[in-house]
Amino acid sequence: MEFKVEPYTLRLRPDVQMSELALRSNLNLKWCGGVLFNVNAFKNMANKVEFDAILWNDEAMLFIEYKDSPVIFEKELILKELMILRDKIEQVN
Repeated sequence: MEFKVEPYTLRLRPDVQMSELALRSNLNLKWCGGVLFNVNAFKNMANKVEFDAILWNDEAMLFIEYKDSPVIFEKELILKELMILRDKIEQVN
């Protein structure tokens, strides 16, 4: 399935990743009027961005990219620590 509003295109992926099942089962959908899962978003059919879910109502839209990998969290923690270290170095200089 595909939705187009130039220059944007939303294309649904037919596959369901096992890692995304927890996201689907734990989402609070009471507030939203609609939801799409496994969406590839394109601008001018280039620059693909993947979303695990897009939720919306009359007032807002929520774009979700779900990560449950411990490696991702470890990399984020390392990045945060490096940013703190950089800020401390800049304060000394």
